[in-house]
Amino acid sequence: MTKKNKTLIIASAFIAIASWIFITVHYTNKKEELKKQHTEKAGSLRTRWNGERQTRKREYRAELENAWGDGIQAVVKDPKLNISEMLRKSAISAFPESVRVEVKTDNFNEFDVFIHVKESVDKDKAAAAIKSLISNCGKYVNSALLVYNEEVVKTIDRRGIDAIEDWESADLVSVAGQMFTP
Repeated sequence: MTKKNKTLIIASAFIAIASWIFITVHYTNKKEELKKQHTEKAGSLRTRWNGERQTRKREYRAELENAWGDGIQAVVKDPKLNISEMLRKSAISAFPESVRVEVKTDNFNEFDVFIHVKESVDKDKAAAAIKSLISNCGKYVNSALLVYNEEVVKTIDRRGIDAIEDWESADLVSVAGQMFTP
């Protein structure tokens, strides 16, 4: 083998190794650059999508509130709730100071709503809460009871509910008059 051939072989090997190193480094750099671009784009899209999702949720909530009303009216019209859950959530909406609300069912269609409160309630506040509950859910409620320290402090039963014909326009004095302390 001649010196020229040895030089050509060594030069070819050197060029092949250098080319392989160049291609590997270039490929790795390009891969990292594309990964970085993808991560940035995905983050930007995720942020935009989350913003759009929040906007859609607000619009949906506003649309529901517009169609159903707010507070108890929305709860009463929610098709996902059964009657017991609807009454429980309505009572919580009518009396937000409550600690716990229980709904007990008798004879499949008589619902007793127990509203447990954390402090003693004056009669006007109790009457306002009961009026709100009964005016929206009166056809389902058999009785509504305010419970403080595991004792029933005020109650209204079916007779009291039926005694007031128009719960929407009933005054608090009439409502308080139908409530009694057992």
